[in-house]
Amino acid sequence: GTGQALPTITGNHFESNLILPYLFTGASYPTYINNTYIGTADPSEPNNPTDHLGIGVAGKWNSSGTWVADNNLPFVVVTPVEITSVASITVNEGSVIKLFTKTDAPVIVATPAITRINVLGTFNLLSTAQNPIIFTSYHDDSVGGDTNGDGTVTIPQPADWDMLYYKDAFSSLAS
Repeated sequence: GTGQALPTITGNHFESNLILPYLFTGASYPTYINNTYIGTADPSEPNNPTDHLGIGVAGKWNSSGTWVADNNLPFVVVTPVEITSVASITVNEGSVIKLFTKTDAPVIVATPAITRINVLGTFNLLSTAQNPIIFTSYHDDSVGGDTNGDGTVTIPQPADWDMLYYKDAFSSLAS
C-alpha cells in the first residue's frame, strides 16, 4: 500500500460535537461528499449552532496530498504539525487554518506545546489576493466561526500560536 488513509466520507450528519468532527494525522487525505454539520450553540448565541466545527490536523505528515475543507470548515492544528522532507501538502485558496493555543492543547494531549507547523518538505499555499489563506488563533471567531465554542469569552492574543517554521531537511528539527 501507499501508507495513506484516503477515506471517502459520504452522507454523514455531524451534530453537537464536543471538540471537532474530525482529526487527521500523517497521511490522511479524505474525500467528502454530501456531509452536513451542526455545531453546538454557546449560551450567548443559542440560535447559532456553529461552534466546535473544524477539521483537526496533527502530528507528522509523511505523504503528499491536499488538505481539502468540507463546507468551508477551518483546519485546526491541535498539536504541532511536521511536514516531513518526503511530503508535499497543498492548501487551497480561501482556507482558514486555526492553531490551538497552549491553553487549548490539554484537551487533546497530556503535555501541551505551543502549536506550529514545521516544514521540512513542501507546503504549497495557494493564496490569492482576493482569496487568501488565513492563519490565526483557535480563539479567533472573526474567520471560520467560533471554533472553540465559547462565544466571546476568549479572543485571539499575541503569541497564541508559534509559527510556520521552514527548516532545511538535512538539519535536525528540535521539538
